[in-house]
Amino acid sequence: MIEQNLQLSPDGKHLFFVISPIEPTGGKHNGTQNALDSVDLTTGVTEHWGKGFNGNIMGYTIRSQGGV
Repeated sequence: MIEQNLQLSPDGKHLFFVISPIEPTGGKHNGTQNALDSVDLTTGVTEHWGKGFNGNIMGYTIRSQGGV
């Protein structure tokens, strides 16, 4: 997997990024499509955005009040 399109949240506490598969993974991400994740920079906890969305993430915008 390759992480790309890194963006810092307005509050500076989360780093968002698109996960692009190199090959099918069989893990929590669809192994053939891009997914969106973020990491909490204070705790190190990673969150997968778009749970239940089976499409391909091509881009995203961080909202000023948080989230995408």
